[in-house]
Amino acid sequence: MSTGHKRRANFEFLRLYAILTIMVLHYQSSAGALVQAGEKAGAIQYIGQLLESFCIPTLATFVLITGYFNKDKKLEAKKLLGVLAQVWFYSVGVHLVLRLTGAAGPVSSVWDLAMYFLPVMSVHYWYVTAFVVMEILAPVINTAAAHMKKEEMRTVLIGLFVYISLIKSVVPIHLTADGEGYEFGFFILVYLIAVYMRQYGEDFHIDSAKKGFAVYALCCAVIYAVTLAAHAVNLRTGSFSYFISVPIHLNFVFTLAASVALFRAFSYINIKEGRAADMARLLGPLTFGVYLIHCHVDVMPKWVSWFASLIGGLPENPILFFLWMAVVILIVFAVGACVDLLRKRLFNLAATVVDGNKK
Repeated sequence: MSTGHKRRANFEFLRLYAILTIMVLHYQSSAGALVQAGEKAGAIQYIGQLLESFCIPTLATFVLITGYFNKDKKLEAKKLLGVLAQVWFYSVGVHLVLRLTGAAGPVSSVWDLAMYFLPVMSVHYWYVTAFVVMEILAPVINTAAAHMKKEEMRTVLIGLFVYISLIKSVVPIHLTADGEGYEFGFFILVYLIAVYMRQYGEDFHIDSAKKGFAVYALCCAVIYAVTLAAHAVNLRTGSFSYFISVPIHLNFVFTLAASVALFRAFSYINIKEGRAADMARLLGPLTFGVYLIHCHVDVMPKWVSWFASLIGGLPENPILFFLWMAVVILIVFAVGACVDLLRKRLFNLAATVVDGNKK
């Protein structure tokens, strides 16, 4: 699994799969398509929970891609500032556009102002906050990993895995230190797994796409089964209300395992050069922009209802419900990708002007 300067199309397809499934997660959460503690579920909830089980592991694959390809790279201030500029562009820009269209109200507090102008520190996007900390620490992690013996690195990984993932996966109560995977501690674990995978990939015993997808599917099936089992117990006894959500935490043991398996599966897929590969390389880098747009604090709580209002509400028929969800997600992705492509060209133009003025 050698790497080069040219983006590998198989991992760009993984990015595309990941962002689309992340949008499924966000849509279903807003649309009431998941089983809930103390509530009987219908066909939409059971199908939605199944989709959720296959979608939740994909988020960590973005971190795995970063760790796998950044193992030997140093911190580039220009690159990090570029990411922060992109985040700020959307945190402020989306709000201003929505204000002009009347879709967002005025800023009512200093905290609201901070959400737009200090998006990383205010955790406007939790993923970005965790990612930035991870990127800053990445050179330290890379240097340490390069000078550690295999056994030492494995010990560190096991220690972090037990603390961040294993214990919370078997204890049926919410532990105070458990961030559910939505924090930089989990990102550090995943980053280290990617570095270890790059150096000692044979230890994972997944040496083909077929095996990777099989392990991924098996882990997702376990996620689904544990969720439904906890829900059934909750309906009968009133207990296990918290544990219903544990299998869809990012740091749940089978969710983490599914993430690694999915990454390994895509790493063994060979995409022939051509239109498909070129399209993947074009759209893959735009996935971050799609995330920043649809997860904006002014958009996230409303985008599902905005589209639902076009047809008089969400369909109650399961088939129509999920068909409509697919249509909405594809529209939002297409619009977001087009916007980010324009943003990218605008940034490139600005960089060209700045570089030209320096000469």
